[in-house]
Amino acid sequence: QARIDQPRNRLVFDLPREPLRVDIDPEYDLLRYLDPTEQPPALNQLFGSKDSWLVVPAAAPAPMRDAWMALARQWQARYPGLQVADDGTVLPPSANRLLLGWDNRQLPRARAGFVRDGQTLEEDAATVRGTRYGADATSIVLVASDADGVATGFIGAATPQAVASLARKLTHYGSYGRLVFDADSGANQVRDSLTSMHSGLSRQLGPAPVPLQLTPRAALGEPDTAAAPPVAGRQSFAR
Repeated sequence: QARIDQPRNRLVFDLPREPLRVDIDPEYDLLRYLDPTEQPPALNQLFGSKDSWLVVPAAAPAPMRDAWMALARQWQARYPGLQVADDGTVLPPSANRLLLGWDNRQLPRARAGFVRDGQTLEEDAATVRGTRYGADATSIVLVASDADGVATGFIGAATPQAVASLARKLTHYGSYGRLVFDADSGANQVRDSLTSMHSGLSRQLGPAPVPLQLTPRAALGEPDTAAAPPVAGRQSFAR
């Protein structure tokens, strides 16, 4: 660690091996405004933005489409800035978007944005922390952001009942960008956030990207029942 207290600082380190990345304030210990590019991808980016869209799968079976629309109405009442479009709508590149449903026609183009640090999103499953979660048995929530700070989220659920459960739960999980729930019981199995890949306060020094390794910790006042082992990423807050 090193203290930076001038507009320009020269720091010299004696390291045992070649460094792979440099990060300034990686645990958000300074009370400061975050640049959009360094904010950890999280649901709050989609809930609180003035330009966020819920993208509904137009060709979903009627019960599922009705469930997604009920979720959209419920969230719009709480977050008036949320707008709704079907998956045939071309949204501006600057628009944050939350893609609803495994059958969403915009998901294939967005899928690559969720691949990082051992995380993948397939047609019928997601891999998180090395565990594969199938679309039929779990509800999946993932959030990613690009170099301009634009957020793209995905919510996958198997049944209208699972969608209704998420509609009630997810507004209480806004600080997280990666969530897994049991489809039947609604029990939470994973909750965390990955760090931003585009922060102006981070620099990759090697030929291949290296994830930031931080020790996970529970949110304040929350029991650490779903804490992850040390992985690349964790929930992060400016405080």
